[in-house]
Amino acid sequence: MFAVPGQLNQAFSAGCNKLIRENKAQIYTSPQDIIETLNWDQTRTQTDQSGSRKKIAPPLPIDITDEESQVLSLLRQADVLHIDELSWKSQIPMGRLASLLLNLEFRSFVRSLPGKKYAVVYA
Repeated sequence: MFAVPGQLNQAFSAGCNKLIRENKAQIYTSPQDIIETLNWDQTRTQTDQSGSRKKIAPPLPIDITDEESQVLSLLRQADVLHIDELSWKSQIPMGRLASLLLNLEFRSFVRSLPGKKYAVVYA
């Protein structure tokens, strides 16, 4: 549970402030609080010699099918893809692709995002 802190002298803020004080709710100050608390951002980064940071893609697991490998490769290239675009680029029928994506999501290789979009989970 999250709570937005309020002003100390306002009666309407007493409930939220009490939940935060008693550690019954996480403080919410921005969407980043949710992302960090729920570990949604599992991106690994590496700093190169110039000081810039870039994402590191984990190696592909051995126990995946050719279709799953194709889907993961497309998602790695684009970071985020809509399921329609993914179906078009992979030439995998929508029903089969939905099944593949669900299986990959159960195995924590991809994550679904709002708007029928998918992304690779970098761990």
